[in-house]
Amino acid sequence: MAVRDRARAGVMVVLVLGACGGDDVPPGVVRKAIGPDGGLISTEDDVLTIVIQPGALGEWIDVEIERSDAPPPSFAPAYRVQPNVALAVYSEVIYRHELPDDPSSAAIGAIHIADFESGAGDWTPLPREPGGLIVSEKTLHARDNELALYYALLGEGGVAETTMTDSMTTTTVDPETSAGEESDSDSGEPVSFATDVQPILTARCTEGPCHDADAPANVLDLTDSAYDRIVDAIAAAGRTLAIPGNADG
Repeated sequence: MAVRDRARAGVMVVLVLGACGGDDVPPGVVRKAIGPDGGLISTEDDVLTIVIQPGALGEWIDVEIERSDAPPPSFAPAYRVQPNVALAVYSEVIYRHELPDDPSSAAIGAIHIADFESGAGDWTPLPREPGGLIVSEKTLHARDNELALYYALLGEGGVAETTMTDSMTTTTVDPETSAGEESDSDSGEPVSFATDVQPILTARCTEGPCHDADAPANVLDLTDSAYDRIVDAIAAAGRTLAIPGNADG
């Protein structure tokens, strides 16, 4: 009976060791299996997180991520990711760390495998998620269309913003070369209604009947009470004014 118990205990030890994974993961390396349903993987220190969306992968892969000193210098630690595969849906790359003195200059940098193999192994700023700079949480959110070889936090240089369309295409905007585009800074003259908006309304409403084919020209002057002006214009044209309300009452 004792022999049988020892044998059973030996089998249980083997099963437990097998459940813990036969492949030994080196210290500092995080490995996770991620498939077509998506998933996320974070570094041991939780500084870098990659969120892989459902449908991004066509098969299961073992994703590994670890800190690395091999890439060029960066503002904050760099991390190596394997394997380096294209994604059918953009991933979200999240970096949590102390930000530069000018947080608006922060960007998540990537070195993609194709650039690395061609000898162009320098950092490329990733497109930032809209609203992806959260200074209070010391967090930056960006997106990538592949699993890059390296990721890091950059502290200066061009910060790429993301403009998404329904077809999930990405437009990269360089704030240093794109005049008139939105940016995180408050520079530039403020918009004035009297100076910038009213002349446009006046020009459009004096070139012919405005808003209503039967209304006299320039009848809509919205600088006073817009609601009263619209009501008066409709009444002057003999039109029916429909005011939203309770349809049953």
